Amino acid sequence: MVFSRENLPMCAALFILLKHSKSDLTCMSEADCLITCDRDVFPSCEEHLDLCGVYLQEDIVRAQILRTGYAMGNINEPRGSFGTRVDQHLKAAMADKPKADSNIYRLFPSKSSKRAELMGRKGLWETHIRTRMAIGFDRNSEPAKLLDKGYDEGGIMVMNTAMKARIKSSMKHMTSDIQRFQSMFAYLMEMTYDLMISSDNAVSKNPGFEHVLGVVN
Repeated sequence: MVFSRENLPMCAALFILLKHSKSDLTCMSEADCLITCDRDVFPSCEEHLDLCGVYLQEDIVRAQILRTGYAMGNINEPRGSFGTRVDQHLKAAMADKPKADSNIYRLFPSKSSKRAELMGRKGLWETHIRTRMAIGFDRNSEPAKLLDKGYDEGGIMVMNTAMKARIKSSMKHMTSDIQRFQSMFAYLMEMTYDLMISSDNAVSKNPGFEHVLGVVN
């Protein structure tokens, strides 16, 4: 995807500026996780229910980042974008039959699920999984309102006129163009953190940019 390729340097720069990378990358291998071990820079999503953005899910027992997620909807729900996604994940982990397209619920069932005692699990959701905020912003903040502008117009993303038009014509379920641009930024950052996770630990099967691709609506 041209849009992703052209914006990856910006995402990587932001990743480093936020001090989300390991302090020394010179001896890291392709399979290593490049995300910092300092979890203080990734607060709990429960502490920022008024924001939306991108989150990480960590196995806190093994200290391994397992997957990233996109939280841009449900802004009018009582628990906001992050809180609603946390609740949805717990509900899926509690299900007696996990989603076929998600490994994390199979590997980490809830302690209240019938699957809690099955062989093959790597832990329980409540004791192992923590959902942490990687990128969070207020949709109505002034910086967030600039996400529909290219970097040459005071924004942050690399976009030409044709790309802007394609973004505006995507994600038809959204009610405004600025929401579409904010979502594209969140998808870019989700992709960036996905690339930083160790390939040995990653459990997600999602392709990314799901709303753009029409995988979900």
